[in-house]
Amino acid sequence: MLSNVHRNGFVIAVSQERGKPALQTFIKYARVELQPPRFSELPQVRQGFGNLFTAVRTQKWRQATVKVECFM
Repeated sequence: MLSNVHRNGFVIAVSQERGKPALQTFIKYARVELQPPRFSELPQVRQGFGNLFTAVRTQKWRQATVKVECFM
């Protein structure tokens, strides 16, 4: 039992050391990508939501692929 505790502690320590670079990379990109839109970007956001609601209302979304809609 005691050897399992030591082994698990070692696995946790190694996981933390290997996970730090990935976590730091995630935080680096999250600061940029997860920011709310600026005031200058609000007209584009409003237009995007308008397009979304129009697509839902006309059921255009049935023919659209994820690739087409996400990267337009």
